[in-house]
Amino acid sequence: MANQVDEIQGVERMQQTKISSYRKDARRLLKGRWGQAVRLNLFPSILALLGTLLTMLIIVAAVALTAYLLQKHGADVTKWASDNKSLFDGDGADNVPGTFGMNFGNQVSSYLMQIVMAMIATGISWTFLDWFRNPDKQVRFGNAFDGFQNGRILANFMINLISVLFQLLWAMLIIPLFIKPFSYAQSLLIYKDVTDGRPADAAPEKWTWYITESRKLMDGHKWRLFLLNLSFVGWYILAALSFGIGWLWILPYRNATMVAFYQDIAGDKYRQVPVNADIHD
Repeated sequence: MANQVDEIQGVERMQQTKISSYRKDARRLLKGRWGQAVRLNLFPSILALLGTLLTMLIIVAAVALTAYLLQKHGADVTKWASDNKSLFDGDGADNVPGTFGMNFGNQVSSYLMQIVMAMIATGISWTFLDWFRNPDKQVRFGNAFDGFQNGRILANFMINLISVLFQLLWAMLIIPLFIKPFSYAQSLLIYKDVTDGRPADAAPEKWTWYITESRKLMDGHKWRLFLLNLSFVGWYILAALSFGIGWLWILPYRNATMVAFYQDIAGDKYRQVPVNADIHD
């Protein structure tokens, strides 16, 4: 029993050491070049900043409204809310088809926006991967949109879309819902490694191939990626306390760290796949 405890503690120490090394690699890469990293991540950083400000505004408004109602109506605030239920319920059951259509449209729009943002995140990750492998690389704001280039935009969209669909299917089973995002996390970095500098017909034609390879690559590493994401929670809180301004530096740091994780577990494995290899299965 004692040996098992020691073994578990040893694994945990190794995981923490790895996580620290990824973040150290990211800081080393960004040292002296934070300006380029901020520009690369500027678009998602601004969206995160605006989202933080909007959330805080809603919270402040809700608190102010609650205080006003309590001051004006006192103990009768519950009765007032019941008497004015229509203010919160909209048109009620008379407009069920319209409400369903609006909710469905909002859901579709939300998933599409999620995919578009993931495509931008892909361009940023690809740039960081090139940056890690070529530290002298000059990084521009436009590199964030490399995932929209001709020849890559379709793969970027389809792999992201299929990943979302798979996760929606897994949502019917609670536990896999939280695991699968980590399994699929490396799909588009694998795509970049396999396709860089290769003829179009030398890469897998099935989008699901990259997702399957990511799942295989992440065997034994999902918990570490979860801990790596968890290690940024404190930074996210700091971003909120800074009214969202902290996102300008936190997102580049986080994205670089995630690419350092991929570089560690994948190395040059997918760059060295022979062109004539049977990888179309």
